[in-house]
Amino acid sequence: RSSDLLGGLRTVFADTKQHRPWELLPDTKDETIEDFLRNIKNPENIKVINMDFSEPFARLAKKYCPHAFLTIDRYHVINFLIKCFVQVRLEEGRRIMKQAVPDLWARMGQPDDPATRTAMEKEAQKQAKDLKLALDREHKLFSAPFSELSPADQIKVQLWIGGLPLLREAYQYMQKVHRLYRHKTRPAVAAALLERWGKSLSPDVLRFLGRFVKRIHKRIVDVSAFWERRTTNGYTEAINKTLENIGRTRGNLGFDMGRDLFIHSKSPTSILQRERADRQEARAPGEKHPGAHPRRRRR
Repeated sequence: RSSDLLGGLRTVFADTKQHRPWELLPDTKDETIEDFLRNIKNPENIKVINMDFSEPFARLAKKYCPHAFLTIDRYHVINFLIKCFVQVRLEEGRRIMKQAVPDLWARMGQPDDPATRTAMEKEAQKQAKDLKLALDREHKLFSAPFSELSPADQIKVQLWIGGLPLLREAYQYMQKVHRLYRHKTRPAVAAALLERWGKSLSPDVLRFLGRFVKRIHKRIVDVSAFWERRTTNGYTEAINKTLENIGRTRGNLGFDMGRDLFIHSKSPTSILQRERADRQEARAPGEKHPGAHPRRRRR
């Protein structure tokens, strides 16, 4: 897994079965990854490899771990789809702004008085801007599976997509992919469904989801392999998030310190505990935490 943490792009290896860190490489260069894979002891013991869309890593993994079952993790598939879907939301927001005044005149007609016309245009543009900003803020609402939303949020989604046809088509496609990952089926069936759904998208939606559809088509064998071995590298993603959060709160830890935290920790929680202990040891006796606030006396 390639991740932007500890001051640069790193390659993360973790044992997703035993839930423990394995290795953190200093970069994502092919030669660095190849050197690590070449020196793995007993590569035949590696049964399954969960990875992202990296083609160079897939090529090296098949070379040095030929007995392993290779699959692209669902996290990376869904995450890439959500990133493409964001562009659909942004486009709908731009269209709302662009069509605000023409839609107003189409509904009500233009008044003869210039002052009234100007005031109505300003009000229409203001309402359109508020609507666009509201749509931009609904990232979590549109990213989650529809079945996991509360009844109120489900109604909100239906109201949004009801008046925005581009958003509706893209959202329905994304929900199909969500549902497919939640059901057990054969890899061949999953591959056929993904291919068919991608071909059924309109050209307007493909302007934004085309990158996702092409990537799925190109790596369909590794993507559909998930339905044969339903494994996930969610544990690795949890460690990545923990290291990224530590980096944001403490600045750049540096690769050596970050690798030490990664290698010698049993879980994302233990990484945080170890990092806090290191900070406590580095602090002078009696020195308060830099973010601590003095206690207020109770009256």
